[in-house]
Amino acid sequence: MREHDDQLNRLLKHCPAPEPPRSLDARVLASYRATTGMQRHSRSRTWLFIAAGVVLMAGFLTFQRREPPSKTPPPTDAVATEEVRLTSTMQATGFRPVAEGAITVIKGDQQQ
Repeated sequence: MREHDDQLNRLLKHCPAPEPPRSLDARVLASYRATTGMQRHSRSRTWLFIAAGVVLMAGFLTFQRREPPSKTPPPTDAVATEEVRLTSTMQATGFRPVAEGAITVIKGDQQQ
């Protein structure tokens, strides 16, 4: 048999392809539904998911269309103009200034 048989191809064009009977399709579908527990009402779930997607998309677009916060500084009368002054005190009894010295800070539990 040749790979491209013109005579056979002409014959096959005139013959209808065999199809399984509709009763077999119905039995297979019923068996599948019984096994998976799937009911015919799956279309209502599909519409529910589509509706939820549309609502989420509408909310997202509404959120995106809001004006971005302005980057201009607030008016000067709204800014606090008070100066903060900090004062530190220490006990200076026995303090003697050193002309030029090096200071090393160590933790209390470390040895020199």
